[in-house]
Amino acid sequence: MNNLNFLREEPPLNWLDYFVDRKKFGKFLESERSDPKQLSALANQFTDQAVLIDKECDMLIRKEYDEEDLAYNRYKSAQLWICALSCFASINWNLDLMKQCCNILSMKALMNRLVAFCYPAKIISSSEDVLPVLTEVHTESKVEFEKPEQLFACWLYATWLLEVDVDGRFPENVAKPTVSNPLNQFDANLMQAEQFKNCIAELRRSVEVAEKLLKTLLESSRKVHMIVPAKDCFLEALSKEPNLITDSVLNLGNICTNSVPVLNFETSNVRLDHNFWTLTVRYSLMCNHFAAGKVQETRSDLEEIVKNWPKRKKGLMDNVVLGINESDLTGYCNAVGITHSYCFSTPLSHNELMFAAVTEKTLDTLDNYSLVHRSECQRIACTSESALVDDILAENTVLEYCNDLPATLNTLTKLAAKKPAVSRLITVCLRLVKKGAKAQVMKEVIQFLSTKIPNFAEELKNANPDCGKEYLRNFRDISRRPINPLPNAAAIKELLNGGMDIWRLIISFDMNEIKSLFAKMTGKISVPRRFRISRMIGDVMSAAASQGNFEHINLMLGKLEQLAVIGDGTQWRTFCNDCVKEMGPLGKIQEIQVRFAFDAVRVQLECWHARFSRVSNNAQFVHVTQALNSTVKALIQSSMTSPVTMGKMMLHTVTFFINTSEWDFLLRSFVKLKSPFLDAAKMIAAYMTSTDPTVARQIVEGPWWHVMNSTFQELPLNSKRRNDGSLVREQTKQLLTRTQFLDMLRLIKEYRTISFLISFLGKMFGASGNVSKMRNECDGLSSGQDINKNIFVEHPDYWQSSFEKKGSDDELCFNLPFLTECLDMVFKNALIVNPINAFWLRSYADFCYACDKFSDALVLYMEACVACSDSLMRPLPDNVVDDVMWLKVQRCLRMGGAETLSVLICQLMRNPTERYVPTASSLLETHGDTLDACTAYFPLISDINLAEFMSDVYEKLHLHKKEQLLLRAISVPEINSHNVSQLERFRRRERFLLVLCAHVFRIHF
Repeated sequence: MNNLNFLREEPPLNWLDYFVDRKKFGKFLESERSDPKQLSALANQFTDQAVLIDKECDMLIRKEYDEEDLAYNRYKSAQLWICALSCFASINWNLDLMKQCCNILSMKALMNRLVAFCYPAKIISSSEDVLPVLTEVHTESKVEFEKPEQLFACWLYATWLLEVDVDGRFPENVAKPTVSNPLNQFDANLMQAEQFKNCIAELRRSVEVAEKLLKTLLESSRKVHMIVPAKDCFLEALSKEPNLITDSVLNLGNICTNSVPVLNFETSNVRLDHNFWTLTVRYSLMCNHFAAGKVQETRSDLEEIVKNWPKRKKGLMDNVVLGINESDLTGYCNAVGITHSYCFSTPLSHNELMFAAVTEKTLDTLDNYSLVHRSECQRIACTSESALVDDILAENTVLEYCNDLPATLNTLTKLAAKKPAVSRLITVCLRLVKKGAKAQVMKEVIQFLSTKIPNFAEELKNANPDCGKEYLRNFRDISRRPINPLPNAAAIKELLNGGMDIWRLIISFDMNEIKSLFAKMTGKISVPRRFRISRMIGDVMSAAASQGNFEHINLMLGKLEQLAVIGDGTQWRTFCNDCVKEMGPLGKIQEIQVRFAFDAVRVQLECWHARFSRVSNNAQFVHVTQALNSTVKALIQSSMTSPVTMGKMMLHTVTFFINTSEWDFLLRSFVKLKSPFLDAAKMIAAYMTSTDPTVARQIVEGPWWHVMNSTFQELPLNSKRRNDGSLVREQTKQLLTRTQFLDMLRLIKEYRTISFLISFLGKMFGASGNVSKMRNECDGLSSGQDINKNIFVEHPDYWQSSFEKKGSDDELCFNLPFLTECLDMVFKNALIVNPINAFWLRSYADFCYACDKFSDALVLYMEACVACSDSLMRPLPDNVVDDVMWLKVQRCLRMGGAETLSVLICQLMRNPTERYVPTASSLLETHGDTLDACTAYFPLISDINLAEFMSDVYEKLHLHKKEQLLLRAISVPEINSHNVSQLERFRRRERFLLVLCAHVFRIHF
């Protein structure tokens, strides 16, 4: 079984990445999101490298190498030690955290180096015992410090020695030799374990001296405040430019004393009150006495701590350097038998929080629990008669905002409606501000609540004026216009039945009524600009109409176009005949009659496109399609066809022939007509009619690619210009503009054409995403967690050579927003044509995943599985469902909080072995929190290897109940890996797929 500890301890970048880039190192230390364990591991790496450089310096001195090489190594060693101490200071000198990542030899070297920096006049190496140096400087009778940081160094070193002594009394497991060593070779593990053992024994011999030094500090403190160096003290030294001749460098013990770098500890530090640090010293002595079995000394120290604890409790618990665990202190009191008049706030157990009633004590311990436990606590409060529902809701709401989980508007409305709830919100915010954690995030949360909750800012200023000035801005109220309600049904009916003359003129399509109303209002109105007139007949009629009847004709043509937009073809023809009659002599002109005939065909085409794919199997629609096909063909082949006239309806004509698969007619019958829509359609028709796959590929990679890719290209912002100001790479002339191409896509609903367009647009979208990802990685913006975002297409081998990068000048830069809009349009038409096409569903799901629409992508992935397996009755085919899809399903489930389901997805993969460790790592990062049914899914596990990884994770998270339920679910003979029949495993796998679909589709929920 693989050990997963390295997944928790290994930092994303090692010491070398930060050592060569000091700005990145400084940002990493300053970031609030930096993991303390990563910082301690990084300090260990710097320490190991510094020790190696120290040894190299000793070798250079012995062999009398060049002074320049020696000076360079000295400077490098000093820089490494400063980096290590910077990380140590960033975790607030936490010895327990450093102990998890550093061995005893590294910790000894690091502590020695800290003392060397605080005592630059002393000669201290990284391996010698420092305590005699400290006791020599500070005698028992008089303790004086030349510099304030020396008190901190003495205290920290002596405290560390006491902790080493306590840990040494309970040694870890004895190191074991290598399992397979038949030649009895040198075992490095045993040798290293022996070195650790000797080092611990040597340090423990100095415990009495360290204890005496701490007692001397207590007796001679005289209310001296301790100065704790911050990380900026060390970062300032790193920011200086190196000067190997004049700069002082690290003291290695056998070099002159002026080689120790003098750090300015007054740059940034934390001042600790005398009352606090002396109590912490006494606590360290008490812990050591307790481990050594010195009952009387333990009782004496503990009584002193308990006596002063109520006064110092708040400062010690909030202080990150001198923190005392209150639970541990309670345990010592119970062990020694000391009674106290106050009650320590012990955290509730998991069972108490999940099943007990919610009380006032729950609010005191709510900060110690995860969001899932907080949600469960809120659920219990809502189902009981507790009056703490609003208080718990306020606590949870603020924490959700701090963790980038936005609350709903209903939650804010509920809290804003109750004044006590608003007061609780302010109390929670002030408490988090006082802690100092996530200061910038809390500032943004407070400002957001001030804009959403009335009087929140005023009450915050009243509660804490200083916080109000710092965290609030001068928000300006924006007055909103009142929104008039919609008229009721009776008022709308009255308007439709009559009313004002102007309203009746707008809504009426009765020619006689229109004539009378227009004659009545002549000279009082003009045709509104929003009246759209058909381009087919508008220009000719506007030129032929006289000034007297211009407004009347425009009004009739505008109402005629209204009927075309409505899609009422029957009434359009009736009203068109009335318009021609009403025009008199103008209606008898042959050019105008031809234009009306063309416009009638155009309206029929628009109505046909609107109805296409919704009633395609209807007999009447089939008859209409055949009749319209004959009409349009006859119109194109007639002698009266004008290129100018036909061009105004070419979009609907071309897409009509594409949707009816009239490929031969598109290629041969358009002789006199020229249109960009027709040129694009001819290339599609040539591809569709080609019987040779090689020729078809040459068409799409040749003419189609060279003509159409310019529509999607976008010149980069940093394009070079010539002396005359023109771009070096001129943009290729476009066959179709982006607006024209979108209009064409909106009408195309032919099956094979949709598949072709998905392949073409999907390949370009994937290429754009890859270029963007590479740029982000070059800029250091990639999160490292992106899964392949390419879209599943029917022809993945097409255009492959076109997307290969040939150089910076030939790099293709596509307009990603336009590609997204085109793909969204094609996929919507595809699902209208065939909503159960598994290939299209998979492609659409990949597109949603690439756009970070994880919930939509998850639904589409499951729909694709159902569509390609006859409702999960047949095995999932490999040409639709593959491991890449399951990886994306995993990510979608994880983003939705269904962590357990995400883990179980591994057993659906063809090759799950490579995904065990990353999946277990993701489960480990959640700390066991999940929003799905969790343990209810354990009986669906069919992969014994996956179950072992999950069991190991739960064991490391100390979730023993989940571990027991998991073992119980898989401890059946049928799940054995040597089971020949495998019926139970197949049954569990099929059952899991059904449950997964039920979860995604919200069935039985």
